[in-house]
Amino acid sequence: MERVLAELIENVVSTHARPDTKIVVDAPHAVNAAPDLVQQLLTNLIGNAVKFAHPGSPAEVEIVSCDDGEPGWIRIDVADRGLGLPESEEELIFEEFHRATDHAAGVGGTGLGLSLCRTIVARHGGSISGFTNEHGGATFTMTLPRAR
Repeated sequence: MERVLAELIENVVSTHARPDTKIVVDAPHAVNAAPDLVQQLLTNLIGNAVKFAHPGSPAEVEIVSCDDGEPGWIRIDVADRGLGLPESEEELIFEEFHRATDHAAGVGGTGLGLSLCRTIVARHGGSISGFTNEHGGATFTMTLPRAR
């Protein structure tokens, strides 16, 4: 189950490769997590970053891993420069079928992706949160167990 994050991310990034999408990866850490679940987690987060880019603008996504403050954990940040998160809905977005009215208009989806992300991270004992970053886009921060 130990996998280098960069390898898992590259598998996902290749499915989102488009000329108008810029994805930067700096994730050299290895995690002790189910590869298929981590790929699903990353697929949902990268897919949302691309889907919620500003209309007419290219999607920009940065994925970074680092040592978490808690020993034995790796923190992964997925940040974009898209529409950001609706104010006061930072926790609601992780509920099943929740779709932010202001942001989801005209954008396909079921409202299950972020709920699944939280379930995947929790299954590995970690946590996930989201916030609007300094660029106006969304940043999702999660923790997964460090590979031994």
